[in-house]
Amino acid sequence: MRKSLVLLFMGAILVLGACGSNESQGNTSTNTNSSANDSNEEGKQEEPKDEAAEDDGNDTLDTIGEIEENEGVKAKLLGLWNEGQPVHEGDFSVTLNSVKLIELQEIDEEFKQGIMMMTSTDELETPAQYLQVEYTVQNNTDTAVWWNDIDQILFGKKQIDVMMNDFIMTNDEPTDTILSGTEYNGTVGVLVSNPDADNVKLSFSDVYTEEGMDTVAKTKEVDLTLNK
Repeated sequence: MRKSLVLLFMGAILVLGACGSNESQGNTSTNTNSSANDSNEEGKQEEPKDEAAEDDGNDTLDTIGEIEENEGVKAKLLGLWNEGQPVHEGDFSVTLNSVKLIELQEIDEEFKQGIMMMTSTDELETPAQYLQVEYTVQNNTDTAVWWNDIDQILFGKKQIDVMMNDFIMTNDEPTDTILSGTEYNGTVGVLVSNPDADNVKLSFSDVYTEEGMDTVAKTKEVDLTLNK
C-alpha cells in the first residue's frame, strides 16, 4: 500500500512472480506500415502489464536454497515460514500466508535505484537481503474500513518501520481504505541487514470503520521462526 504506481512493475518482478520478459524497443522495421507497428507495440506493452497485474506475490521460490532469475535480478531463498496463521478474525479477517528471507544476488542499476527511491536506503550493496511477507485480507463487514496493514517488523533485534521501507506493491492492493466485500492478497518487502537472524515479529495495525473510526480489530503481533 501507499506506494507510487510508477514502480508497480518493478515490485511485481522483485516478488518473482511469473512475469514475461520485456522486448527491447526500437526493433520495429521502418519498412513496416504504421498500423502493423501500432499493433506490435501494443502487444509488447500489454503482455508484461497484464501478467504483472495478475501477480499477487512470490509463487515460485518455495524451497530453501532455490534460485530464481528474472530480468534485472537474481534471487535465492534463504529462509521460509509458510504455515499460515489467522491474525484478525471475524467479519474483517487477515491471514498471514508466508514470510520469506530472500537474497538478491544480482541487481541491475535500474532496480537498485527503484528500491533506494522507495526506502530510506542511501546505498544498496549486492548481495542484499529482504523479508517478503504475504497475507490475505477479507472485509466481509457492511462498511468500508481503514487499515494500515503491517506497521512494524522486528527481525533479530532490529525494528523496521514498514511505511518508510516497504518497496513491494502488487496491483490488486487497494489504498488504506478497504471497501465492504473486498478480498485481496497483500505483499510487504523490507530490506534487512542481519540475514543470520531467524526470529521475526510482525505488528499488524488496528482496523477502524472509515466513517466513525470505531475499532473493528485491535493491533495484533505475530511471532514466528524462519526455517533455514
